[in-house]
Amino acid sequence: AYDTLARLGGKDSSFVDTPLPCNRAQTYKLKAFEQGGSRTTLSDTIRLTPFDTIAPAAPAIRSFSILGPDSARLRWQLSDSNVTRYELWLRTTNTKWQNRDTVGVQKSFTYSGLNTTDSQYCVRLVAIDSCAANRSAFSEVHCAMQLTGQAGNLENRLNWKAYQGFSNPDYVIQKKQNGRFQNLATVTDTSFTDTTNISCNVPETYRIQ
Repeated sequence: AYDTLARLGGKDSSFVDTPLPCNRAQTYKLKAFEQGGSRTTLSDTIRLTPFDTIAPAAPAIRSFSILGPDSARLRWQLSDSNVTRYELWLRTTNTKWQNRDTVGVQKSFTYSGLNTTDSQYCVRLVAIDSCAANRSAFSEVHCAMQLTGQAGNLENRLNWKAYQGFSNPDYVIQKKQNGRFQNLATVTDTSFTDTTNISCNVPETYRIQ
């Protein structure tokens, strides 16, 4: 059965049906009515398949976090509804961009096989749609923090490479105490010296959030 899509005046001879999903065929026909009378007439039918050459919006990265010495987790917001996959690009400060993985419709991905103590890692994404494999522009680049430190005379000096992707981030230094990480300080700089309850020859574990 055909549904009535629109009613036009007798002098009209064109119509645009929009918006439509891409790659899904649509079938149309016309029905004309006699003005002031009761007679009608039907046209033949036509079947059209809309296409789409418009690139989807660039994905928006939510965060890129180090999980351990060899892994990191990327989180992002889903792009347009017709996007079916995402290219995940990765680089370090010493390497070029590489398309490391391509995933389907999901909002996070965990990288493995990294060396997070040796290098700072950066990520960016491309969204690809289902219509004509239209590609979005690259997302904004996010670079995870890389924490280093040096023990001193009853103090521990921490330094880290700034997180790239947030505007003017605050950094929460956390120290492991009694098996759990506790907040130690909040700073805007990329260095911190811990002199609180430091004992000689006792290792301390830190992270930046």
